[in-house]
Amino acid sequence: MDLAASDFTTALSFPGEEGLYTGIGGQKVVADCDGPGLYKLCGPVVVEADGAQECPLTGRFDDFVVARRAQPGLVTATLRSRPVPRDLSPIPFDGRWEGCGWALRFDAPTRVDGEDVPRGEAAGGTPVFRSLEGKGLVAPLPGLTCALVQTLDLADPMSLEACGWTAQNASQVQILASETAGGGPLARAVQCHLNRAVWSVPVPTGCLGLRLRRLYDRFHGRQRARIMVDGAFARWWYDPAEDRNRRWGWSETGVDADALWGKGEVALTIDPPAGTALWSWSKYEVFALCPAP
Repeated sequence: MDLAASDFTTALSFPGEEGLYTGIGGQKVVADCDGPGLYKLCGPVVVEADGAQECPLTGRFDDFVVARRAQPGLVTATLRSRPVPRDLSPIPFDGRWEGCGWALRFDAPTRVDGEDVPRGEAAGGTPVFRSLEGKGLVAPLPGLTCALVQTLDLADPMSLEACGWTAQNASQVQILASETAGGGPLARAVQCHLNRAVWSVPVPTGCLGLRLRRLYDRFHGRQRARIMVDGAFARWWYDPAEDRNRRWGWSETGVDADALWGKGEVALTIDPPAGTALWSWSKYEVFALCPAP
């Protein structure tokens, strides 16, 4: 299989003195990612990887990588889970393309799985789980499909009841009126919780992994939580960016097949550790990566 549910590629670009958030000491952080993975940075930055200081601008990390500004200027960063698979067979796309694969180039502003990405080389390869909208080059993986299997929505209490949703130390549900990253206005229910939230997720036969998508409030950056499947740790879910003007954002991560084998349903837990920012959510979508029929 040439696509894992946990695959990711993140391309960042910050001009001037901008960054993801302001770190300790007032320095702007321009890259922050949990591992394992690969990183490549360009610009006036200082890189820390797995606790080692002043690392090269290109390398590998097992636990984490953080890059801080050394001075003003354009900074670009590419973070990915693993090298892009070889022996891909790309085709051009122009308009809407649906399926799983790797986007290798963007010739116009493009949306990958519903999120905007800039024009360019697609950071050398961006995993696609559901769709592309734009123009460029994609390497399809016709043997895979990624379909929606569950939606949890604070605006729909029946969706929470149906899956047995429970959350410890959850805030009151509030209505947040703000903007999305793309600039559109949005007003809907949002909630935070300090401790774990648990619900039941169906696992289709032959499932090769789950993709979890979250709509949330980005007022607090550095939101981190453990993802556990039937009580066993699967991976971290970490969203470092903060935005106190356009507060609504989407985030996505994946749970690989080794946590799901032989199961028709699992208890999925989102568990923020002590000392981290409030974990925010308004809506979850769960997709299953499966062999195509």
